[in-house]
Amino acid sequence: MWIARWAPDPEHGMNTEISMYTFSASSSWDFPNALLLVARMVLGVMFLASAAAKMKSQHASLTQAVQRFSFDRLNPSTAGYIARLLPLMEFGLACFFLIGVEVKATALVATGLLLLFTALMAVHITKDHHFACNCFGGESSQIGWGTLMRNSILLLLSVLLASSSWLTPPAAPHDISPAEIVALVMTTTSVCAMLLIIGETSVLSHARIPTST
Repeated sequence: MWIARWAPDPEHGMNTEISMYTFSASSSWDFPNALLLVARMVLGVMFLASAAAKMKSQHASLTQAVQRFSFDRLNPSTAGYIARLLPLMEFGLACFFLIGVEVKATALVATGLLLLFTALMAVHITKDHHFACNCFGGESSQIGWGTLMRNSILLLLSVLLASSSWLTPPAAPHDISPAEIVALVMTTTSVCAMLLIIGETSVLSHARIPTST
């Protein structure tokens, strides 16, 4: 951004430009922008990892998880359809988050999805139901306080992004300096690793995954 300064010129009796300079990227890189961008990147990476893991897992396992989340109220065909649609939806959300297209609308959809599964997860936990949620494919993640905390953090980030993106648009890539890119990658990686570890605490607290509630 070019900024011009003007001052009186005694010789010509008029104002004259004395300097022109550009703001560095960091001058527009304030905390709200950084927080929103980190939230967007974390959500994008987590949804991408979740979608990729679900696509690699067995369809029957994911279908069973969907049925369990619904308290076995969905018939197998409906649960199977949702099981096929869910990773595709997560992949789409990940792409929109990472690219930065329609961020607010994407965050609103993600908020609805996260809110639904977080609420269902909370109900199952209060009823002492423990089963493989297939959140990241396979049977590595078992619902519990760890997975609930992970989902709650992601839900919080999504709500923050949905409510704030129209106030403070995420910075464009050309506004980020190399040092800020490194900081962004390190922060995103650290937060995602922390969330994955938090989600797996349920596995550590159970010797095996029960086959029934």
